[in-house]
Amino acid sequence: MTWDAPVMLAPIVVSKSDYDRLAGLIAVAEHSVSAIVSLLRSEMQRALVLPAQEVPPEVVRMGSSVVYSLDDAAPKRAVLVFPETGDEVNGRVSILTMLGAALIGLSPGQCLAWRDGPYHLHKVCIIAVESPLGAGSRLDSTVVNVAFGRKSKTKSPPSGDDPGPQAA
Repeated sequence: MTWDAPVMLAPIVVSKSDYDRLAGLIAVAEHSVSAIVSLLRSEMQRALVLPAQEVPPEVVRMGSSVVYSLDDAAPKRAVLVFPETGDEVNGRVSILTMLGAALIGLSPGQCLAWRDGPYHLHKVCIIAVESPLGAGSRLDSTVVNVAFGRKSKTKSPPSGDDPGPQAA
């Protein structure tokens, strides 16, 4: 494969509320972090925008907890957040980073690649997503994992609850 070959991008989904807030962020940040804004803008342009309650729980949205692999390294967990609460040391990835802009809208099993300069290619792959509490019409979060190419859905227990003997 040559570097000028066409790239097929995985389809992405974004909630209308995330889309509106991100469009405003793109307009404000337009002149400061151009490569990041360019990636985020292109992702928003190709996204399928849906009302929040119609976005599947396995889609990475703002506030989602995501397990991902970056450049085939060991999986990491992070929460996708707006810039004012970003703190990568504590697992809070800002949407105004290349990683954050790449994560939005993806689902388990999907990957996105981008260039950091003329030679360094990065690739992020989504392994699991925990939707934010209160996302859409769901009261609890849903965890969706991909293992060996198959998706499986499980409800996650509310934090602090003892899962009981069935968890053993």
